[in-house]
Amino acid sequence: MIYRIHHHSKSSQSSLPAESPVSRKCSRNEEKKCSRKRRLRSSLTQEMLENPTKRLRPQFQRAFSTGSSPDATTTKYSLKVVNRIRSTDIAFGRIDSKYLADLINKMGDEFYEQYILIDCRYPFEYNGGHIKGAINLYDPELLRSTFYPKNESTFQNIHAKKPIFYCEFSSVRGPNMANALRELDRELNHDNYPHIDYTEIYVLSEGYRHFYENSNVQTFCEPASYIPMSCEKYLKELRKYPFHKKNECFRFSIRFRSTQAFVRAHSTNF
Repeated sequence: MIYRIHHHSKSSQSSLPAESPVSRKCSRNEEKKCSRKRRLRSSLTQEMLENPTKRLRPQFQRAFSTGSSPDATTTKYSLKVVNRIRSTDIAFGRIDSKYLADLINKMGDEFYEQYILIDCRYPFEYNGGHIKGAINLYDPELLRSTFYPKNESTFQNIHAKKPIFYCEFSSVRGPNMANALRELDRELNHDNYPHIDYTEIYVLSEGYRHFYENSNVQTFCEPASYIPMSCEKYLKELRKYPFHKKNECFRFSIRFRSTQAFVRAHSTNF
C-alpha cells in the first residue's frame, strides 16, 4: 500500500478554521492530566527517596510491582515460599515449618553455612527452647552489630548467609525484625540504591510454636521444650520488653545515627 503525503501550502493552512472553544477545552484538559501525572511521579520519587521501604500507596503499587527494588513481590527466592499472609510481608518471603525441618535434615551442617536462624523471642523464651543453631536477637537496636559488624571477616561470614527470622507465632516480632533489617540495609546502601546486601530474607511461617508442635523436637530443638511468651512464671520479666506489642514502633534510630561514618568505614563492603 502506498501512502500519499499531502503538503499544505500557506494558503491552505490559513484557510483552516480557527481553534474552536471545544478544542481549546480539550487541550486544557490534556494539559491538566499531564500536570497531575507529573506531580504524582514527583511525589512518588520523593517518597521513595525519603523512605524506600515504606509500603507504596495503592495507586503506585502496580506501577512498581515489577521494578528494580527487591521486595517480597520481585525477589527471586531460592527457597520455596508460601503466599503472602499479611500486608506487612514486604521485605521477606515465608517458609513453612515442615519445609524448614526437611531442609535442615537434608543439608546437615551445610545448612548453617548458607543460612542463619534468628530467634526474635525474649531471652526466657529462647532459653526455654529454640531451633538448634538459632541466635537470639530480640532488640532491633542490635541488628547493626549483628548483620554489619565492624570486623571485615565477620561481616563477610554473615553476609554470605540468608537470614531466617521467627518468633512465637511469626506475626509481630519476627516479621518486624525482618523488615527492620531491610530498612537498615536500605539506609546503609542509600547511595547505591537499589543495591542491598541481604537480598533474600525469610520468616518462618506460624513461628516456633507451630514448628515445635509439628517437628521432631529431639532432633531440631534445644532444649526440646517450649515456653510461651505469656507464661505466668515470666510475666515480671515480660514487662521489660515492648517489642511484641503491635503498636510498638520498629522504626528505630537507625537513620538518626552516624550512618555516613559507618559507610565510610566499611566502604569496601558495598
